[in-house]
Amino acid sequence: MDSSKFYPDEQIYTTSPLLMSCPMRDAKLTDKGVQQCAYLRECIKAWGLLDALKPTLVISSPLSRALLSCDILFGHHPINMERRVDERMREVLHSICDIGRPSSILQEEFSHISFKDIKDIWWTTDVNWEDSAIIKQRANLMKSYLLSLPHDVIIMVGHNGFFRAMFGDDNGLLNCELRILSLPFSCSAGDGDGDA
Repeated sequence: MDSSKFYPDEQIYTTSPLLMSCPMRDAKLTDKGVQQCAYLRECIKAWGLLDALKPTLVISSPLSRALLSCDILFGHHPINMERRVDERMREVLHSICDIGRPSSILQEEFSHISFKDIKDIWWTTDVNWEDSAIIKQRANLMKSYLLSLPHDVIIMVGHNGFFRAMFGDDNGLLNCELRILSLPFSCSAGDGDGDA
């Protein structure tokens, strides 16, 4: 499908004032999503995962549903974990709910998470959707970044479409699914609907 027939100026599609005020933009975590996160938080606590693994870093997508998931899952744990946002972990751009909000606004809502080095307009503005080559490139950049970090255990809070590309998993993830992986892992392109 040729998107230019519908959105001749692609920049307008992702930054127009009408779109910026659309309630589906940067979709929030649903009530069911909040319940799923609360349940997973209790499971993580019961299993003693954070105490056993001792993560020192949590990296989240800058989409609001991932940031709130991060808060629910890890906001009240006594382990001192640095929390930061990385725009490379955003969901694959397929719909309006995958278009974010400025980091200056998000920083006000999530003041305890570092938005250091995140541009105010961090989402893709030059295309209406991302193809597999763009997604694979972003996934490989994130993988290289993770391998460069001095942390032994890192928690990532993000989205199915991106994780499918990053981990080469064609089956995708369920909402609020927990996976424990070891580096290195291979990257391949994919797409999906769920968040993790």
